[in-house]
Amino acid sequence: MMLRAPLLLLALTLAVPAHATRTLHCSIVDKSLTLVMEGTISDNAGEGLVSVRGDLTPLIPALSSGFGPFVLERALVTQFWFNGEELNLRLYRETKGEPQETLDLLFETRQEKRDRTAYSGLYQGKVSSFGAATGPAAKETAFKGRVDCQIR
Repeated sequence: MMLRAPLLLLALTLAVPAHATRTLHCSIVDKSLTLVMEGTISDNAGEGLVSVRGDLTPLIPALSSGFGPFVLERALVTQFWFNGEELNLRLYRETKGEPQETLDLLFETRQEKRDRTAYSGLYQGKVSSFGAATGPAAKETAFKGRVDCQIR
């Protein structure tokens, strides 16, 4: 009888689902920007992106010098999709004050066949500047390039 209680407790402990996480690493190095990003993906609750950290340095002449470089954080990731074969995310940042500027980046990657932990693809970016010089219309600059990610 004394043995049943510890065995029952052990069985209940093992029945609780594990909280598995994976680490996401992404990088971009090209003429438009440099980005190094690390994040944590939870396997629970729909494969959510739990945390993000890293650095982004925009090299786009259309942006003012006050726009960057800046530290990445989870709040800048406005959308995240991960289904095993595809990894996509959107980063968005805007400045306060004059000039008002926005940066919108969309990563679209697919899992590589030769390395199942690697995801590569393209990013599309757009910067918009609003201010006295542009009037009510924004001045927009689009750019694109390659993004490489890994999930471990």
